[in-house]
Amino acid sequence: MVVRLGAVLVAVTIWWLVLYHGVNAVGDDEYTRGGHVVRAVGATLGTVTLIYMLWLGWADLTVQSSMSKTVPALIALVALALLYEAVPEELIFRGYFFSNLAERWSTAITVIAQAVLFTLWGVLIGAATSIERVILFFAFSVVQGALRATTGNLWACIGFHATFQVATQFLGRQWNYIDLNDPDLSITGLSFVVIPFLCTAIVLWVVARKRRRN
Repeated sequence: MVVRLGAVLVAVTIWWLVLYHGVNAVGDDEYTRGGHVVRAVGATLGTVTLIYMLWLGWADLTVQSSMSKTVPALIALVALALLYEAVPEELIFRGYFFSNLAERWSTAITVIAQAVLFTLWGVLIGAATSIERVILFFAFSVVQGALRATTGNLWACIGFHATFQVATQFLGRQWNYIDLNDPDLSITGLSFVVIPFLCTAIVLWVVARKRRRN
């Protein structure tokens, strides 16, 4: 029980850090009431969803290794996600492709076009072999494109990409340190897809609206 509570605490802490730095990335580092509200709502949605689903038995978290092995593995996965996925992919798609497309087309067309390119690339390399994966790739790259357009830099995209990959992969079957028994994909679908994407979209909308007013 203690280990499971610790795993939930770690998951909630990671989600709060994502919200904290994510809001700073698209807004200002200074405290604002709007940023505080976004963080509070996002933290509540993520935490309540996680606890409620675990309590109902829709999903079950089981730590299968000691903390002395789990923590180094998590650090290694963070480095791997950054160097193998987040940094190179964001440099290519939200960096090179986005910049070149933005020189000729509007922001909306640029965001959709880079998302199509990213999705096609996922299909070609065999990472998007089902309709669900294709939709996930496209939705993910649309959010990343919007993040790039709003912030004007790649760091927010790299941070979101790396966090998303670390969270989903570490709880996946490839890494046998924490087992997530989620037969209906309740935790995976809501906590790692719907809520992050929705919260990011809301933050981007608020920031864009604020900039238009200014």
